[in-house]
Amino acid sequence: GRILRVTFFDFAIQETVSLPPDYVMLVCETGTRARKTANAKHQFNHRVSCYRIGLALIRKQFSQFSPLIEHLRDVNARKLGLPPSWIYQMLLQLPERATAGELQQMLPDEDLAPLFATHRTPADGIYPIRGVVLYGLAESERASRFARLLRENRIAEIGEMMNVSHDGDRVSRSSPDGRVEVFRASTSDGHLLGLIEDLESCEPARVHKAQLHRQPGHYACSIPEIDRMVDISTRVSGVAGAQLAGAGLGGCMMALLRGDAVGTLCTRLTREYYQPAGQPPRIFTCRPVAGAGTLMLGGDD
Repeated sequence: GRILRVTFFDFAIQETVSLPPDYVMLVCETGTRARKTANAKHQFNHRVSCYRIGLALIRKQFSQFSPLIEHLRDVNARKLGLPPSWIYQMLLQLPERATAGELQQMLPDEDLAPLFATHRTPADGIYPIRGVVLYGLAESERASRFARLLRENRIAEIGEMMNVSHDGDRVSRSSPDGRVEVFRASTSDGHLLGLIEDLESCEPARVHKAQLHRQPGHYACSIPEIDRMVDISTRVSGVAGAQLAGAGLGGCMMALLRGDAVGTLCTRLTREYYQPAGQPPRIFTCRPVAGAGTLMLGGDD
């Protein structure tokens, strides 16, 4: 059968987990390439700078936890021994929008010039620190849950995480009749305060909704073409989830779906995306792979 193998490592232990045999992954090209040597490269490096500056701000604002925080992924409730709502409290201390000059003032002991030198200053001059960091923290949580969900065949939850992840990358949303609207997931103070209230409410539905892995954040490295293909896909019965593939800014979209829905999805994408765009369909079914090979730990190299 056609299956996707996901190989992950925990120190020296290798485990391989597969999709159920009735599910497949489709990779669909948009026909739009990410030009990493042009504007896309600057946008990618801009987001990396947001991650690094956000991490520096967290380490400064919450210096009591600094010894425990080496990478952004370390900012999680388990490692820091905090209630989950504290992650949102930390995010509230990050600027939602700031210029390079403002960020340097917030971190007077840090030389941010090398980070800013990796990319052109965006047209609006803004660094969306909070939204990018929220996206990164939520992605880390989603990654930590993925293998267990796959092992337990909880495909619907995996699909939901794919959809939420893509909402963090979105720049637009399209309706069934083809109307397109600008999209940006909220990262406002009010939104985060609402999540804190939900987590502390002791009401199961509210607590579930406010979990970190269910938050999209704001990374915004999709393009309207990918968003359109994702929206078409998620409206097809049998599709568990769909999202941008790779680093974004062009390229491909991937969809996780039951095998018996492949024909319907291919037809819908052809009719609603490829034909209006004047492009031939470029849809590929994933094949089994052997895994990642050997992970070397320790030693002098």
